[in-house]
Amino acid sequence: MVLNVVVVQERVSKKLDELVGDVKETGKMFDVLLNEFNSTDSLEEVNSVILSDSTVFGRFPEVVLVRENVKKVKVPIDVSPSLYGTDTVLDALKGFSVVGVDTSEILPSAHMFPSFLLVNVGVQGIRYGSSLHVEDSVPFIYTSADLKREARKGGYRITSTWSVESKRWKCQFNILRDICSKFSDLVFVLFDESFSLGYLGARSVDERKAVVESFVEVMKCFRDLRVVPIGVFYTRSSALCASLIRGLFCKDKSCCKDCVAEARSKGELDKLPCEEMLMKDSTLIDRFVDFGWRSMVFQVLNRVTREHDLEIYGFYLKVGGGNVLRVEFPSWALRWVEQIGIVVLGQACLGGGYPYVLERAHEQAYISYSERNWVYEYVSKLLREKYGLDLKISRKELRKRRGIV
Repeated sequence: MVLNVVVVQERVSKKLDELVGDVKETGKMFDVLLNEFNSTDSLEEVNSVILSDSTVFGRFPEVVLVRENVKKVKVPIDVSPSLYGTDTVLDALKGFSVVGVDTSEILPSAHMFPSFLLVNVGVQGIRYGSSLHVEDSVPFIYTSADLKREARKGGYRITSTWSVESKRWKCQFNILRDICSKFSDLVFVLFDESFSLGYLGARSVDERKAVVESFVEVMKCFRDLRVVPIGVFYTRSSALCASLIRGLFCKDKSCCKDCVAEARSKGELDKLPCEEMLMKDSTLIDRFVDFGWRSMVFQVLNRVTREHDLEIYGFYLKVGGGNVLRVEFPSWALRWVEQIGIVVLGQACLGGGYPYVLERAHEQAYISYSERNWVYEYVSKLLREKYGLDLKISRKELRKRRGIV
């Protein structure tokens, strides 16, 4: 099967006005919100409004509390987009120990028996200003029996859907514990994922609990090891924008629930400020700050952080035109917020817009199609040699691998 290019062209053309409409509307609404934002002398009122209205969490999946009474901060590196990858950036990072970590998985599958989970952890570590450089790739394998034992131990009813996230954190820590011991001082470790775990919001209670417990355990161990963990990722979240609208533009409203109910009764939902002004945080930051600047520090509030009392802090960092990263870290790492900004911006410059050590860690972690097939064949070979059995693969999976033609 191939993509029908002609039909795609026709349908994209029909939707073009809607696609560009988002950009045009953002330009108009941005000015309204920006004027309100600039006119306030203190951002503390945003927090008081958010905390006084519990219905705000029914209106938005995620909001933030402002934890720094500034609107934007210049990261103390003297660089510009034209200096990507130059000695200026290396000088700024001199003395920093930076590690990137990423994973790739072969997942348990209903199409194979026996099934298993393989987590491949890739790392890249550099002590800038010295010759210390570490690069590695380490696989971990878990059978269905391993996953069931852990589920029983934790009192969970589930054994597979949460296993990837839960095991990923533990595997990464096992590798990082050894890697970071090679560095004699504070180590900044970059992860290509969110620490606020908002993606778990739609999962079952058991799934959320299992992953959060693994995450919290690993974060505590990092703190004891003097490792500063940093989540760096792209997001479509509008949490900061939602908080600014609710805390500034709609601060005189009693609560979101009543406001929405009234607008619905009048058939005017589309005229609500949170409908007209809401945009992605990255769009807001891209227009509001310059290259090398970050937003104020904020605390992330979503279903998972509130349910499990997770104190996750973060900020947005502009590392290029249209290139805005969200940076997250546990509350105890707040003391190093300036260094975190230097590390992430410096790494983004070295990586041409995305952290260099994360790019290299991804290369180490990646499992290619041929490598995946080799793993399946190797498991089948051992089963055949020792037990006279083969790895059983469903007809559907075989068709996907071989193709119909």
